[in-house]
Amino acid sequence: DTTEQILTPYEITDGEFLNLKYQEDAVRLALNTINKHNGVIVADVVGLGKSIIGATIARNLDLRTLIIAPPHLVKQWEDYSVEFGVRGTMVRSRGNMERILGDYRSMHRTGEKWLVVVDEAHGFRNEFTKDYAILHELCQGNKVLLLTATPFNNRPEDIYSMIKLFQIPSRTTLQTVSNLGAEFAHWIKVYKDIRRKQSNNEISSAEVELAIESIGKHIRGIIEPLVIRRSRLDLTAIPAYKEDLKKQGIEFPKVCPPDEKEY
Repeated sequence: DTTEQILTPYEITDGEFLNLKYQEDAVRLALNTINKHNGVIVADVVGLGKSIIGATIARNLDLRTLIIAPPHLVKQWEDYSVEFGVRGTMVRSRGNMERILGDYRSMHRTGEKWLVVVDEAHGFRNEFTKDYAILHELCQGNKVLLLTATPFNNRPEDIYSMIKLFQIPSRTTLQTVSNLGAEFAHWIKVYKDIRRKQSNNEISSAEVELAIESIGKHIRGIIEPLVIRRSRLDLTAIPAYKEDLKKQGIEFPKVCPPDEKEY
């Protein structure tokens, strides 16, 4: 229920952080999604405070928390976990996944549920790497929060590998599809066929673009309940959100159509 009482950034940090409606809505939605589906992907565009949203979610869940971040964001996450009072936090750089697994195993108790937060989660798109296998083990039986500004990178297997961190394909909690594995296998095959035809010059660039757009649309329809993504357009179109941006002094640059030049 997204109307339930939650602790907001302003309350948690004694007024150090603003309460912004678009962040508060994301926290409510994410908590709801984690309860239903074991995990969530928060994929707002850059600059909207995904880390603040993540820290607020962690505080509200009040589980022992493991945060895996790129090296340059570790210090920021250490600060946030203190400011937001996140319980029993372990903040680690993703540069040494084996060490993280060792630390986790030494601290984890049988039957204890953790929250695993992965910042810039698109770094784990390739499921055939050792780091991905370790992350998958860390997520087993836990709640998962993935933060990324670029969840869709054309290839269906990229987003599928992220979803498999908290969904069992053959026993999905999604209502949008009966067999998540079979559905993704189909779209991965369609995508590969298009790319093969493209490299053999069997179809035009325009046809490739249309086909990939269509695949993306289908996949977004399937995984919509697991992803929270607000674009710049959403934020400027909703009056309360527009007010939030004004409060923070955020202005998005206007993108003009391309200017054709001849050489």
